Order: sequence, then structure tokens, then C-alpha cells
Amino acid sequence: MTLAADGGKGKKPVVRLSTFRNVAKHLQKAGNFRPDMLEDQPIRTLIDEITDALMEGVNIGLKDADIPTEMTDKLGRDVFVFSGCKTYHELREASQLLRDAEGRVKPFSKFFEEVKQIHPEYNERYLEAEYEFAVHSAQSAAQWAEIERDGDDYDLQYRTANDGKVRPAHAKLEGLTRPQDDPCWSEIMPPNGWKCRCRVVQVRKGKYDYTDWNEVPQLVREATTDIDSLGRNRAEMFRFNPGKDKVIFPKHHPYYNLSIKAKEAVERLADNRFVGAKTKDQVMERLKKAGIRNADISEASIEQANVLLEAIEDVGKNGRLKLNELILGYNVGPGSTKIKQRIGGHYNDGKKQIYINLESFKSNIFKKPISFKEGIAIRENKIERAQKSIEQYREKLGKNTRLDKELKAYIKKEQSNISDWTYQIEKINDKIKRGEQPIPDVITCLFEDVKSQVKCAIYHELGHYIHHHSDAPEYFKEKKPISVYGETTSGEYFAEWFASYKMNGKDGVPDELLTIFEKWD
Repeated sequence: MTLAADGGKGKKPVVRLSTFRNVAKHLQKAGNFRPDMLEDQPIRTLIDEITDALMEGVNIGLKDADIPTEMTDKLGRDVFVFSGCKTYHELREASQLLRDAEGRVKPFSKFFEEVKQIHPEYNERYLEAEYEFAVHSAQSAAQWAEIERDGDDYDLQYRTANDGKVRPAHAKLEGLTRPQDDPCWSEIMPPNGWKCRCRVVQVRKGKYDYTDWNEVPQLVREATTDIDSLGRNRAEMFRFNPGKDKVIFPKHHPYYNLSIKAKEAVERLADNRFVGAKTKDQVMERLKKAGIRNADISEASIEQANVLLEAIEDVGKNGRLKLNELILGYNVGPGSTKIKQRIGGHYNDGKKQIYINLESFKSNIFKKPISFKEGIAIRENKIERAQKSIEQYREKLGKNTRLDKELKAYIKKEQSNISDWTYQIEKINDKIKRGEQPIPDVITCLFEDVKSQVKCAIYHELGHYIHHHSDAPEYFKEKKPISVYGETTSGEYFAEWFASYKMNGKDGVPDELLTIFEKWD
């Protein structure tokens, strides 16, 4: 595997000015900035946006890579912690502008006029460099996972972009060749600086002579040395290996220099995002923070409750989710309606309630979409059986007048079914003519594991909430098929696409819907 040098090129990570403005307003209202405020919703939203922007870079770097789940989780947590620490420094700098010469808190208009200059510095210029670094660091981590799988079958060789932009110290590393287990790869595995384009490749053992070990330490020191005006080595922090250390950003980055209380606050946030709750009381507390007024998880296990919590915290991280009631249990439903046998859940907008059926954890509904040909055959078979039933019912008519009314009702029902199946066949043939592909009954059944199915179902119900509480139009300009269920109403269409967006990302989501989903996030 060769580490690509230009992944993510041209991509502009985004943190909204409106998010920064909300944070500035929060600071101005508080009159100060304390480490514990990192957990306040406006500031948490800023951390999440920075994390999401950087994770786009990580996802580009890991695209098509086969890396252990443990490494993926650790890289994600590292990006979140980095974002939290970055936000702390950004807001400490912002808080220095809160008060005037007399120590009075400035009016918001004056404060924001001054503090908004920090936004393009931290959330545009710095963020762009951090994004590019995340792409290359993730690629490096993915490559190292492959290198470890191959063991010592190959040697490693350092290569630069080999053009006029290469740093002189990096140029000296061009062609450096050492065994895979050589200690030097713990310090010079690219990237070795902001916007570093160097890479490492696996080469056949014996094809290249090893670089003299006596020369390597000096080359490593020179490549990771950049003394600033204060005599500090700004490049020393890049002496790390993303794959070995399972991090995206170097552990000696200046952002990590913060107070003990700030570190504790960031770690708590990271635990909430990446570590499941250990008790139901913790679940209840976190659900309340995410916007759930009342919740009932008494019948659920802690594992089941954490699946619910993960989806709720994801959708509620912007502070706009406001549900009166959330129930995760058996035999639950709106009013007296029972959904004991119903997989999934129900949303009631009038009461702001969501019900998720615990039976969903017991039934694996994974099912690949059937081909159009098979779909037509199934319906034709149903029509044939219905026609035979009608013939049998007609033969019985008049033989027992007391049963005639019931028999006529059966005939009418079967005729209605035949009409429905005939219409469905016509619709399938229309789709074939348009060149469309088969779609699932519901988006949930595309996932093989039950946990993902339940999580998808929860996102579907949350999609109904967002549909009612966003500027979604009554009718959509582009109706791109997603599931059979999604074709029933505009609400189900919206909810199915929202579930897909949350589970699979934005690829394929119609632009009209994507704008609404991203605005919500």
C-alpha cells in the first residue's frame, strides 16, 4: 500500500459563523469563560462541528481501508478530544475581549464585532490545515494497519513529493530505507508537519540497500526540527506514528496544554460521545440533556438503552430536540393501541412522543431488495390464488343464504387485492422502463445486525420529529425512491431518507433533503 499524498485536496472544512456567534452570545451572557462551560450546549455544538469537519478528512483518509474497529474508535475519540481542546483555547482567547478597560462586560454587538475576527483564524485558516493533516494522518494510520498485517515481509522506504516545495530537511529523507520494525518509523511516519506531502511505501526486501543506521538519528532530528523565534522546536510534536499510537493528531500539540479542569471536562464529553452509559440513571440523565423531558427505559437492558441514547444524543446535540416523552419498552403504543407485534416504533407529533418497541431487538429483519422480476412473479402468484378463491366462493353462493353476505364480502376483498397487486405490477414495469433499481420494503431491513436495525428505526422516528419542526416543504421537487414504505406519504419519505442519512452518510441523499438535514445538524 502506498500512502496517497493529495487526498482531500481542495476540500474546505466548514464551521458556521452562526455557531460561533451563538457561542459568543453565550460567553457574553455568562460574562466569563470557565472550563465546565465546554459542556454547555452552544459550546458543545461548536466542538461537534469542528469534530465533524475534521472527521470528514479522516473518513477520506480511511476510505476503502481495512482497519480494526478498535483503531477506528480510537481515532474518532482522538479527533473529538483534539476539537474540544482547540475550542477551549479558542474561547479562552475570545474571553479576553469580554470586558472593557473598566472591567465591565461589553454589549454583545461590540463584543462580537471584536471577537468575530477569531473565527476565520481558528475555524477557517487553522481548520483547513488541520483538515488536510487529518486526511494524511488517517491514510498513514490505515497504511500502518496494513504494514502490521504484512509483518516483516517488506521493508519501508521514505519518499517525498520530489518537487520544489519539499522542505529541505524532508528532502534529505528521500529514499531512506529501513526494516518495518525499525524505531525510526515511530518518529518519521508521515505526515511530518502541516501540509506535509511525504509518504512511505513498502518495498521488496533486498531490492534497496538499508540506509546506514548511524545516519538515521540525525536525519530524523533534522526532519522534525523547526526552531521558532523563542527557541522552541515547533516540529518536535510531529515525532509520532498515527497507526502505532492510534491517534490523528500528535499528542504534544499545543492545544493539549490546558488546565486540569479543562482536561476533565473534555474527557467527560468524550466519554459521553464514545463510551456508553454504565447505568440506567446515567442514560436518563443524558437523555434529559439531549432534550427528552420524560423517558421510560425500565423494561430495557443497559445495552438496549445505550443504542437508544446514541441516536438521541446524535440528533439532539444541537439543542433543538424537545420531546415530551420517550418510551423504550414492550407492548407500547399511542393511547390504547398496542404494538406488541410491531417492529420499530411510532411518533406522535401532537404529544411530542416517540415509542420504540423492544421486540425490535428480538427480530432480525435483514432482507435484500428482491429483483423486479421476482416481485412481479410474487404478485402474479398472489393474483392467481385470489382468482381461484373467488371461483370457489362463487360456487358456494346460493347454497346457504345465511353465508352469502359473508362470501360476497370475501369476493370483494379478493377483487380489491387483485386490483392492488395489478397496480403494483404496473408500477414495477414503469420503474423498469425508467431504468430504476429495486428498493427495500423499509430502509431498516438493509442492515444485517439487529443493533443497526433498531438504531435505524429510532432515526426514522426522529426523522418524523424533524419533518414537523423544520422548514420542510409539503411536497418535494425530486422524489428519489428509497423504500416501498417511503413511497406511501411525504412524511415517511422524509423519515426514511433521514434514517439513511444518519446511518449511511449523505451520499445519494436528494439535495432538497440534504439541505434540511445538514441545517438541522
